[in-house]
Amino acid sequence: MMKAVKIVLNLMIAVAFLAGGQVSAGSTKKATFIIGMDAPMTGDVGFVGEGMKNAMLLAKEKLGETKYNYDFVFEDDKLDAKMSATAAQKLINVDKVDAIVTIGVGGPIVNPLATKYNIIHFAIELDPTVAKGDNNFIHFTPTSILVGRLVKEMQNKGIRKVAVFRQTNLVAWNTYMEFLRAALKDTDIK
Repeated sequence: MMKAVKIVLNLMIAVAFLAGGQVSAGSTKKATFIIGMDAPMTGDVGFVGEGMKNAMLLAKEKLGETKYNYDFVFEDDKLDAKMSATAAQKLINVDKVDAIVTIGVGGPIVNPLATKYNIIHFAIELDPTVAKGDNNFIHFTPTSILVGRLVKEMQNKGIRKVAVFRQTNLVAWNTYMEFLRAALKDTDIK
């Protein structure tokens, strides 16, 4: 997980720097990149956001001396879309972040905001539409590949029936189900 966070941090920094760093040429002061995270850090899935927060802080600690300064701002959305919208607005308008990392419900909410305010957005997300626009990226194996491997493994194991229990109010799971139905269409799996 720490390796993935380092990759995301490095990509965010590179993209933010290319988009226009906060320090002019010839300046001896290090540029500071403020990275916000909008994620569930309390509630039933709070361990996900807390794990990401801890991984980000540990990655920063392990970076050692760098060319840039990095600051983090963490907002708890409790995996609630309304709270995510409020958190994203705070990160953008109050904390003045250069980049936002989202997990879950925050992705679709931050996507248009990242474009509007020219902020880099990395989403840990299944829904490929969250990556639309020049500022938005997803850090997850594409759904088509995940589903393709799942169906292949089910076929290898001789599975002929499958039942899915899922949350229907999340775009990511609806997208996943669309891919799964399409992948199962030409198989003998019901």
